[in-house]
Amino acid sequence: MAKNSILCLDIGTTALKYVSLEETEQGIMLQGIKIIDLPEELEPRRLVEILAGILSETKSKEFALSFSGRYALIRSVAIPAVIGAKVESTLKIEVQHRIPFPLDQVIWSSHRLEESEGMLNFIVGAVKKELVEKLITPFKKFTQEIVFLDADPLVLLNLIKLKHDFNPEKTYALLEMGAESSNLIIFQRSSLLVQALTISGNTFTDNLKEERNIDRSAAEEEKLALTGTDLPLSINTTIDNLLAEIQNSLDYWRFTQKGPEVDLFYLTGGATSMSGFDQVLQNRLRIPCQVLDPLESVRIPEGVSIPTVTKNRLAVAVGLALRTMPSITVPYRLDFLSPDYLRLKESRRNQVFVYLSSLLAIVLAFTPSYFLFMETKVKQSVIEQLNTDLQTYEQYLPRKEDLEREIVDLKGRYESLNNTLNARYLWLSRLIAIGRVLPSEEIYLTRFMPNGDIIELDGDIVSRELSTGFKNIRQFILNLNALPNFQNATVVSLERNQQGILVFKVTVQLKAG
Repeated sequence: MAKNSILCLDIGTTALKYVSLEETEQGIMLQGIKIIDLPEELEPRRLVEILAGILSETKSKEFALSFSGRYALIRSVAIPAVIGAKVESTLKIEVQHRIPFPLDQVIWSSHRLEESEGMLNFIVGAVKKELVEKLITPFKKFTQEIVFLDADPLVLLNLIKLKHDFNPEKTYALLEMGAESSNLIIFQRSSLLVQALTISGNTFTDNLKEERNIDRSAAEEEKLALTGTDLPLSINTTIDNLLAEIQNSLDYWRFTQKGPEVDLFYLTGGATSMSGFDQVLQNRLRIPCQVLDPLESVRIPEGVSIPTVTKNRLAVAVGLALRTMPSITVPYRLDFLSPDYLRLKESRRNQVFVYLSSLLAIVLAFTPSYFLFMETKVKQSVIEQLNTDLQTYEQYLPRKEDLEREIVDLKGRYESLNNTLNARYLWLSRLIAIGRVLPSEEIYLTRFMPNGDIIELDGDIVSRELSTGFKNIRQFILNLNALPNFQNATVVSLERNQQGILVFKVTVQLKAG
């Protein structure tokens, strides 16, 4: 490892991966990679031993770390363009509205994006303090320091935006599927959606293990060896469930975020290494899918070959390493290191000054008169500073009270707007559910009218065959009654108009609760 290079670590649930890069005249050069499998029950003491071994091997003086997307709340936030002094306070209010925890319980970071239509756009991330402390505690035992703490979704987002063929006008999606967690990222310019999924690599393994009645290692080996389209029932079922979650997120992106259609779907993570997995997703989603190559912009030493399975596991570590390169400007630079750890770093750097201060204190102990004089001066300075601070506080107290009133007013507006949006989304989801159970393309709705717990539906049946029209309307009634939130679907009227089209009126009742 090159002198002063930063070791970039991705500590997963099943393996620890690290990558180091070096800038050369020929470009960014891969210097070292390693994947260390971890036991299922990893004790903190064992993790410290593994890290000590890595330190001894690499001689690195600094680290870069990232935490799993399932622990992070990452949002795109837009606030009105306000003067610089108000940006931070306004953004802080928006962040508090978007996370389910008090701000004093989380560490949050933001990155400002380009301004659009009089709005200031930000990417904001938040993670609970206790999770950060759990991650960085083993590293406090070493003299080496953490330079920054990133979040996996943002690392991968940077990785995509650094690709040579990245187009800012297109909409991209990325499925990151690890052993125990999966994340779906959809983004286009300043719009971003990060969703944690319930299906992960271990879901496939565990379901195959139960189906075959074999142990976990054998199930994992068989999973990665699967080829062709004739897959075990458990694998097909798990893929169906995964696709359902992805489709729900895509629908949420389209209707709630008003996001455009996805142009390209990337896959990464060790669990996406199943043979033909990208083609299955592409066929089902009808979106071009490809496996993300994290080493695309990195030069590989001659004679070194890295299989795709290994690359899939290194995406986060490579993304962290690219961020440390001086010649590369990554789009998003967020840091979730806790204030306590930052103070620890500062105190380490000031140890020399602490030693000098102690020596000076010893010298001053032998000069009481001079020490008394300095003490008096310090007291006077403290008193003057306190008086100045008091005057400043009294000066800004009215403004503080005004801001508190503004916050109360903004909270009221936010709650009202949130209730309205929730109600609209509820009716939209009901309309989408009804639309999905239309039995054929020959029957469509022309009117959707809620009336209390009764929904009135008008529509046309364009079939020329009367029997086909009656069959479609009967099937539509059965489909409505089969939906989990509807009951008592009834045909109110069914008649043919002057154009020969069957016109129908149907009512359906919402279930209580």
